[in-house]
Amino acid sequence: MRFLDLPEDIITEIFTQIDQEWYSDRIAAFYSLRLVCKSLATLAEASVFSSLLVRLEGANLSGLSTRSSEIGKHVKKLDLDLVVDTSEKDWAEKLQLPQRDQQLAFLLSNLTSIRDITVHLLCNISIPLDKTRSALTSALGQIQYASILESTESRVERTTGTTNLLTDTLISTLVRCSGETLLSLSVDSINCIQPTTFVAVREHASQLRALVFRFSIGVNIRDILSQQVPWACRETLEHLALHCCRGGHAGAIACGISSGLWAKRLKTLEVSACGDPGDMTEPPYSLVPYERTNIDRREVSQDPPQTNTNILGVVHYEHESLWELQLLGRLPVKRATMTQIPRATINELLEQGLLPELQQLNIAKPVGHLSPADIADNEQFERNCARRDIQNYSNAEDVAQCYSSD
Repeated sequence: MRFLDLPEDIITEIFTQIDQEWYSDRIAAFYSLRLVCKSLATLAEASVFSSLLVRLEGANLSGLSTRSSEIGKHVKKLDLDLVVDTSEKDWAEKLQLPQRDQQLAFLLSNLTSIRDITVHLLCNISIPLDKTRSALTSALGQIQYASILESTESRVERTTGTTNLLTDTLISTLVRCSGETLLSLSVDSINCIQPTTFVAVREHASQLRALVFRFSIGVNIRDILSQQVPWACRETLEHLALHCCRGGHAGAIACGISSGLWAKRLKTLEVSACGDPGDMTEPPYSLVPYERTNIDRREVSQDPPQTNTNILGVVHYEHESLWELQLLGRLPVKRATMTQIPRATINELLEQGLLPELQQLNIAKPVGHLSPADIADNEQFERNCARRDIQNYSNAEDVAQCYSSD
C-alpha cells in the first residue's frame, strides 16, 4: 500500500508524531510535505498550524494576522510570546506597538479552537495591549491546559509584592471563560497575583486536575487561602504545587487538604519555600484528623467530612521549618521526598509519629564533611526508618530551587 492510500486519519496521526520540541524543523518538514501533492498539502496545512508560535516582536505577525481566518481553525496549541525589548528609547514607537496590538487582536479573535496555551510576558513593564486584551475572551473559550510565565532580567523582584495587570487579566479571563474545561493551570509569575484573581480561580475552575503556583501567592493572599471555603475543583484536583509562595501558610495548606475543601482525592503535593516570617504557627482552623476507614469518599456528602480518609500518593516538602512540617506532616502519605531540611528535623517528625502511612522516604545525599552531630543524625534517621518500616533513599533533588542559598 502506498502512503497516500492510507486513510486521512492515519496520515494525520502520523503527522502528530513529528517532534513538537523542534518547532522550526517541524514547520519546515510540513512545508516540504505541502509541496508533494494537493492531497498532502491539505492534510499538512492542518498539521502546520496545529501548534503555533506567535511573537509580538515577530516579523511574521502581520502575515499570520492576515491568514488567521484561514488557519485559525487548525490551531490547537498556542505559544504566545509578549516579551519585548524595552531597552531602547522610544521602543514602543519603533516596534509600532499600536499596529501590532491590532494585528495580534485580529489573529486571536480567529483562534477559536485553542486547547493548550502558554503565554510569556514581562513582569516589570506595562505594555498597552488594549485590543489584545479584549480579543482574549474569544481565544480563551475552551482551554484545557494553560501556562503563564513572567520573565525579567533579574529574579530579585519576585518578592516585591507588586502585580502585573496583564497577568491577572489573563488568569481571570481564562478561568471565567474556560472554567468548565480547564484541566491544568500553571502560573510562574514574578509579581503576586491579586486577591480577586485567586478567588476567581477558586470559584470558577471546576475541572482542574493540576494547579501550580510559583511565586504567585503573596502575603496579600494568605488570609484568603486560610478561609474555610470549598474550591470549585475539590472533586477533580489531583496535583497541587506551591513553590516559593510567601502567602502559602503551612497551616492553611494542611487544613484545606485534610478537610477536603481544596481537594478530596489529591494524589501529589509539592510545598517548597512557602510561608512568611510573620506567619502564625497555628492552623487557621481545625485540621480534620486522619482516620483509617473503608468508606468510599465518593459516597460522602458535600459537607466537609469529620475525618480525613484520603492518603496522598506523593509529597515533596522543601525548605520548610519544623513547625510548618509538623502541620503538613499530619497529612497521610505513602511516599515523601524532603530536601533542604535538616536530618534532625526529619528525625523529629518520624519520632513524633507524623507522616502517617509513610512507606518510602527520599532525602538528599549528604555532601561535604560530616560533623559528629551529622553522623549521629544520619544513624538516628536509619533507626527511625527501620522502626517504622519505611524504605529510605538518599538521591532526592530539589523541586523548585527558588529559595535563598543562605
